[in-house]
Amino acid sequence: MLYYKNMFHVFFYILFVFVFNVFGSFEMLVQDLDHFHGLQSQVPAPITQQVKASAKQFNILLRENLIRGRYNVDISYKDIKVRSDRINYTLKNNVIYVYKNVFVTKDDMTLSCNSSKISFPKWINVYGDVKFNYRDYHSISEEALYNIKTNLISLEGKAHLTHGLDFVKGDKIIFDVEKQKVVSKGRSKINFSTKRI
Repeated sequence: MLYYKNMFHVFFYILFVFVFNVFGSFEMLVQDLDHFHGLQSQVPAPITQQVKASAKQFNILLRENLIRGRYNVDISYKDIKVRSDRINYTLKNNVIYVYKNVFVTKDDMTLSCNSSKISFPKWINVYGDVKFNYRDYHSISEEALYNIKTNLISLEGKAHLTHGLDFVKGDKIIFDVEKQKVVSKGRSKINFSTKRI
């Protein structure tokens, strides 16, 4: 038993030293790629947010300054969860792109769409067949921009927001998630039910 325990410690030590040497010298790798091969890449800017991402497969594309993942992608930031089939993370500007079967959840709010562009902790932009649900509010639109800091969602492109029998249609509808308040901009049609009066 002591033999296996010592072997585990040796294995762990070798693994730790290998991982530290590989990732501890990322800046030197970037310099060597430029100097010896003429490949321009950069060290990613430090991220202070607690963003976690997982996928079955990741590829690091240094020439494109990109980390690409696919299959069962899960991203979490505080109370926000994102699921999709694919992810691209740009090292240059710390922006996450997710594609295919995208689902965003935060508390009682859900967004589903074809693709999304995310900049934590600022905003989540979703595109293509957007469906938004929050408690009794439901909407469809071509795209939406969720501001994480202000808790406002802007529904754009043939936006249609319903709450029971009431609905708002417009070019752009802004919904305050926290206050459950609707502001419509551009041409819009509003219908309020008289059943509650």
